Amino acid sequence: MKWRKGIKKVAGFVLAGILAVGIMGCQGSQEEEEILTICVDSGTEGIGSMIEDGWSNLDEGMKTDLVVIPSDETAAQAKIKELRTEIMSGGGPDVFILSADSSQRLFEDPKKTMYSDTFLPLDDYMSDAKYMKPEEWNQTVLESGRTEEGQVVLPVLYSYYAFAFQTSCLENPGKIPSSLEEILACEDSLIGEYVAYFPYFAMLYSFGELADYQEEKLICSEEDLLKRAEEMVAYKLKYPSKWPSNTEAEGIVAYGEADGTFFSNVDRFSGEEETVFAFPNDQGGVTAHVKMYAAINRNTELPDQAFAVLDFLLSNEVISGEGFPYGEDKWAGRSNRFFPGLGGISVNQTLAQEACRSQTAKDALKKMNSQITAVRYPSILDQEIQQLYKDCHLSELSGNGEYTNEAMRKELISRAYERMEMQLSE
Repeated sequence: MKWRKGIKKVAGFVLAGILAVGIMGCQGSQEEEEILTICVDSGTEGIGSMIEDGWSNLDEGMKTDLVVIPSDETAAQAKIKELRTEIMSGGGPDVFILSADSSQRLFEDPKKTMYSDTFLPLDDYMSDAKYMKPEEWNQTVLESGRTEEGQVVLPVLYSYYAFAFQTSCLENPGKIPSSLEEILACEDSLIGEYVAYFPYFAMLYSFGELADYQEEKLICSEEDLLKRAEEMVAYKLKYPSKWPSNTEAEGIVAYGEADGTFFSNVDRFSGEEETVFAFPNDQGGVTAHVKMYAAINRNTELPDQAFAVLDFLLSNEVISGEGFPYGEDKWAGRSNRFFPGLGGISVNQTLAQEACRSQTAKDALKKMNSQITAVRYPSILDQEIQQLYKDCHLSELSGNGEYTNEAMRKELISRAYERMEMQLSE
């Protein structure tokens, strides 16, 4: 009987060992399944790759997987459809780092999506952040990612429509337009030439907030659209339709959507007096557009790791390009500056100021930031407004600048407004 007991005892040890190995194997496979998925598009793919190479080294080897929305239109639409289905089914990527200006957008209207239970509220995570310093950010821009639930989106880059001139070349340097009415009435040909060159951008930035997303209703009226379209078309007709030459003699320093290049040009001309201003909206302030944003999927099973990615990405070390040391002669996030050079201004106002070399650029950035009264995320509403200007200008105007068909003009406005209302209520 002893030998039988011995066999049973050995068998028990063997069985226990097999079970232990099996359990360890299961645990190992579960750990291997913990892969953080980060959704990027063609405009943010480089940042996603930097996170794969950099953040994973700081996070003790947490595996990441990039889900890329391609630039090709057909492939992008197929990928977007796939991702939307996953998200609606309770899955999808853990982290979103997206370019708001992309023509192929996963979220057609990010502001609207903020009210759809898609994104995870981040306030508790931000209060315990290891690296990021939200207190140094532009608070008006940061607030644009907040709903009644809290901070659900983190804006990364933003811009506004701005101009910089050599002051000596302006006809009346002491009278710089500071409101939409003053812009439209301005008789300075240099200012007029450059403001009028991209009138559909001017029309876009002339509005403040377009909608109340919580109430799902438009703020601007059909009459507002009609009036603004007429104003912008008339303003364009005051100046010849030509490409403005970029010579120093003409006095232009920089114009267009403000980004790193814009402020670099302001820096370059800082040896002489410059006049820098942002295009004003109809609320007496300045409208900013978010160019890049980040959020966490509410469906994620790895919320701590997901926020750790954003904490790394929006840290002073990564935004400034200093990076994090993680090994001998190795740096995570080094030289990945968000300002200048990535199509916008960093939400980190402190570092954005420091990136400006001249006092002129620093002062201009500070002043224009202080004037922001509205922050929008590019959407179908914006597309409708830009297209509306083009339709009014190209289809309704005769050579002498008079509307050839008032009924057609009003019909264009009415149809555009109806599409905007439908988009908001869907």
